[in-house]
Amino acid sequence: MRLVGIARIVLTGFLVQLSLTSAEDECPYAGEKRLNNDKGKDYAVVNPDIPGAYDFSPKLPTNVDGDSLGKFIIYKIGNGTQCFFSVYVTILRCEQEVSNISDYEGGTNCSNLIWGKSCNAACSDGKVSVGGPAVYTCEMDNSNRTFLQLDKATVCQDSAYALKCPEDVTIYPDSTYSSYAAITLDKWTIPTSLDSNGNPWTVESQTAVEKNYEIGRYTNIVTATSSTGEISSCKFDFIIKRNVLLSNTKLLNERYK
Repeated sequence: MRLVGIARIVLTGFLVQLSLTSAEDECPYAGEKRLNNDKGKDYAVVNPDIPGAYDFSPKLPTNVDGDSLGKFIIYKIGNGTQCFFSVYVTILRCEQEVSNISDYEGGTNCSNLIWGKSCNAACSDGKVSVGGPAVYTCEMDNSNRTFLQLDKATVCQDSAYALKCPEDVTIYPDSTYSSYAAITLDKWTIPTSLDSNGNPWTVESQTAVEKNYEIGRYTNIVTATSSTGEISSCKFDFIIKRNVLLSNTKLLNERYK
């Protein structure tokens, strides 16, 4: 408690009396609070124990989404002193990629995997998995560093029925002077490969997402399942190239400078 106001000292014989005209409570919990997400979640549950605090807004416990603008929390103490603090949550993700630490392909579900969550990985090009997918979980070591842990392995076999991807795809920006292309997943067609039962593979995920891609080369990993429960993956590059007209114009400008 922080005491404020005017102190009055009264001398009565040898007795000294001290009285205060007013008092103001000091907020015990204030400022910015930064947390990590709860394990396996994309948010954190916030429920601090603040003795004597009441009238919370929003009511506690409350969820704060990770990698968001955070949440502002107000409460009162003592005779109605209003206090507040803000909470920001960072989502911990695995920096490792399945394809960099194993012979499997992680697909979109394993990329930037949230701490505590699991994902299915597929066999690499030209192979199919026997006995279901490989399963990885994003864990944390004693130094608070995340890593991918293999929880369930699978057997990968060469197969003539494995999923097949198209050859590399070249895409040009939508306008002459644009430096990017808006990608939608219908920019290419995944060949209708047939599994060992003669049924088409079902595409489950692609690492490419529908967004604007700058000029450059990108790898798309496609993961699919068969009617018999096997998993297969394939990959191809899509290349965003500058429009020829713009390239020639730039070349002429450089030549006649």
